[in-house]
Amino acid sequence: MKNLPCAFLSSLLFISSFALAAPSSPNANVEKQIDAQQQKQQAEQDAAILAQQTQSANVRLEGEKEASLSFPQNESQCFPINQLVLTDYQAEAENSSASSLKLIQPSRFSWALKSVYAERDFALPACIGSEGINVLLRRIQNRLIDLGYVTTRVVVEPQDLRSGMLVLTLIPGKVGRIQLQDQSAIPFATRGTLWFAMPMAQGDILNIRNIEQGLENLKRVPSADANMELVPTDAVGETDVVIAYKQRLPFHLTLGLDDSGSKSTGRLQGSATFSWIMC
Repeated sequence: MKNLPCAFLSSLLFISSFALAAPSSPNANVEKQIDAQQQKQQAEQDAAILAQQTQSANVRLEGEKEASLSFPQNESQCFPINQLVLTDYQAEAENSSASSLKLIQPSRFSWALKSVYAERDFALPACIGSEGINVLLRRIQNRLIDLGYVTTRVVVEPQDLRSGMLVLTLIPGKVGRIQLQDQSAIPFATRGTLWFAMPMAQGDILNIRNIEQGLENLKRVPSADANMELVPTDAVGETDVVIAYKQRLPFHLTLGLDDSGSKSTGRLQGSATFSWIMC
């Protein structure tokens, strides 16, 4: 195994659109490989989210299921790592210097780091290369999706690994605007409809379970139906929630005619039933 204690991650990784571009180096091919892998993974996740328009109150998005998430052993190019840290993305950190790594704050999602040890094929200290980093990212990402955080992403920003610390950056997926599109023939939704139905608000961490609960609340009226779509915005990590709501007329009128009557009442008998669906 080859250890490169003085190597820079910026020569190995070029991650995400908001990260600063790493300078050219002999490892350019490795950079392109990792960049392509992570762009493909993110594109697949975004496509799954955007294509999901639930037809019921039961929303389910599956994490990316790879044929193998085994941690690679004996990578030809790797970095000796003694500490693995998950931190939250901060926009102002883009213009800060590398020395700011000393002030790294653990993420509120640090518990997700346990997922990297789930297969029991990884332990610190370890020599981690590009393939190993991608495996760690996928394990954490899949765990977040399994728990409903479908728009939260984990990336790696350029960093100096001479300290033996690998920092993974989590971009929390937040709720943008919650829009209710009333497609009823006669609009029934009011401003309070979403307020009473949705257990989340703009700026909250987006969890698909909360959206499930909101759709169930909207569908408690027997004549109502609701579908959901997640729409990414220009803001980092922010997603609008668009809900298509449709309610049929809340009453039924049933007319009947049969010939089961007697001579005394008349052979033909008619009936009319009017019902009002409350909730």
